[in-house]
Amino acid sequence: MPLLGPKSMDYFESDRLPMISPLDKRIEQLRDDFRERITAEVTPRVLVSPYRICPIGAHVDHQGGPVLGTAIDAETLLVFTPSDSTNCLIESANFAERWQSDPRKETEPPEGWRRYCWAAFQTLNAHLDGELGRGILGIVQGTLPGSGLSSSASVVLAYLSALASANDVRLTDRELVQLSRQAENEYVGVKCGILDPACIVASQRGHLVSIDTQSCTWTAVAGERAASSGRFLVAFSGVGRNLRHTGFNDRVDQCHAAARRLGELSGNAGARALGDHDDKVFNSHLESLVGVEQKRARHFFEERRRVLAGTEAWRRGDLAEFGRLMNDSCRSSIE
Repeated sequence: MPLLGPKSMDYFESDRLPMISPLDKRIEQLRDDFRERITAEVTPRVLVSPYRICPIGAHVDHQGGPVLGTAIDAETLLVFTPSDSTNCLIESANFAERWQSDPRKETEPPEGWRRYCWAAFQTLNAHLDGELGRGILGIVQGTLPGSGLSSSASVVLAYLSALASANDVRLTDRELVQLSRQAENEYVGVKCGILDPACIVASQRGHLVSIDTQSCTWTAVAGERAASSGRFLVAFSGVGRNLRHTGFNDRVDQCHAAARRLGELSGNAGARALGDHDDKVFNSHLESLVGVEQKRARHFFEERRRVLAGTEAWRRGDLAEFGRLMNDSCRSSIE
């Protein structure tokens, strides 16, 4: 059975399971649950949509900064089949709850985990000029929903792909990334960039994904020795969070305010994001910013340099230098 990172974001018929692994066991259990609680009349499809990490490039994608990331072996599983109408019926295996609705008629966003399928439906329906004709019936399960590993982007991509499959719509990787961001921005209420969905869609085993968030393009970067000798260890603090209920959006607004102020100081009145400025503007005018605007701008410009340096360190297999840059990135994100 292929492990699908949505590099292919495709689905597969879930009866093709030649070997049993922890992931396979979870899929088998979800398929059994689907037959018991949803319908036994069809063979469900299964989507595997991984979570992601961002070793260098944190909190700059919404400003047009470059980022590095990769998918990991924690994921969202979605077992589904097309419905006969625009109705959706989704069970959450994590929360032991069910959401049943016609998203065309539900104009107000539902709360909690239900919001993400609703957001994906609204986004894809708008993309198709209101022609989305079928919803999905399914069961969704995440390894650690709400854990800070972009589980929201993971589940939104799964829903977008499932809805596209149910309606015989083919989406490119770039369309998936842009639609995922749109869903989070306009319907979930998080002012994020494309870091999360691009990492998930574009990841390849043994590579980092170098993402140009201004052009919505990316490149898989192989490491000379890092791919074979290095490992990322992800530790869960036990503390969950939802970005919509944190200060994340406020920090995004502060970055935009800093960008506009730098534009005033440098004569670039059209600047709206920190990525609209080069390092010369940063070096000349940073000290004219005050308070949090100076801190946000400093993080962005220093992080942009760290991503470029980190890419080269990874490419030549210098894990010590890469780790130092990771630590500096984390420290800057905190401070």
